[in-house]
Amino acid sequence: GDGPRRRWVRALPVLLVVPALVSWESVLPIDLPRPVDTAELGEVEREVLAGLDAESWEEAESDARAALAADPDDGAAWRKLSMVQLANADFRAALHSLSEQARCGHVPSIALYNTACAHTRLGEPTAAFATLEKVLAVGGLSPDALQHDPDFTDLREDPRFEDLLERTLAYWADRRAKEADEQAEGNEAP
Repeated sequence: GDGPRRRWVRALPVLLVVPALVSWESVLPIDLPRPVDTAELGEVEREVLAGLDAESWEEAESDARAALAADPDDGAAWRKLSMVQLANADFRAALHSLSEQARCGHVPSIALYNTACAHTRLGEPTAAFATLEKVLAVGGLSPDALQHDPDFTDLREDPRFEDLLERTLAYWADRRAKEADEQAEGNEAP
């Protein structure tokens, strides 16, 4: 049926591609898809993966909820809960958890990115594009992720997609040019 392992496979891009993008400057450009090196994952992702490997979805969710009962402002616990919800295709619940993760200031660009993924999976392209605009504004949208993340497959046929992709490519070209200029200025002898 549609057990934990099958749901995990559907949610794999959300859970593993996005954490690989955490240090945007050091990883871009990213060739996706690529094998996931668990060394790239944060502590929360490794914990969730360990829970998934043991098929202990309820335990992972329970751990996150217990942490949130102790501290409702625990952004890492909101992130963990959202990952479990995304993996279980509970996208509506994940939207709430992702909103809380962002409110807590815990990796807000990742929360926004995953929010766009959830909106896309819910068939809400307008909300997905609006959220992707926010991700682009904070510099957290990779052209490769936009082009290759399976969560955005349904958006690629939308006329808004090409415009967003072009602006994302321009953003990163400008950013790399500025970084190159700054590096060149830093290398000049006084």
